[in-house]
Amino acid sequence: MDTKIRTLIQMLKDKTANKEAIWSRTSGDNEFKIEINKATITTDFWYHNDVGYYDIIILNENGDTIERVVVNNDNLDENYWILHEFYEIVKNNYLKVDETIDNILIELNTSNKIGGKNK
Repeated sequence: MDTKIRTLIQMLKDKTANKEAIWSRTSGDNEFKIEINKATITTDFWYHNDVGYYDIIILNENGDTIERVVVNNDNLDENYWILHEFYEIVKNNYLKVDETIDNILIELNTSNKIGGKNK
């Protein structure tokens, strides 16, 4: 993976971790995308033949792929861990994992009854 792409991933990861990036889902089961100026960036995770893959794809304003990096867990090199961490931050941001767990903890820390149907 070239230095410019690593820098792009790190900057986008930081923006996402700081809740300064708005991701959406694509039609893929585990794929997320963000639109920035005249580009779209996607990240995805999938299994094929018991091998896990992560990717990042950069599309230009015409929807053409201008960069694609794919890594898999057959080779746990630095690029794998970069894309793994990036994907997990994007997924957790989109799914609001931290906010949901924080809200559950707040509710559990009260004397209110929990569970059952909302009225």
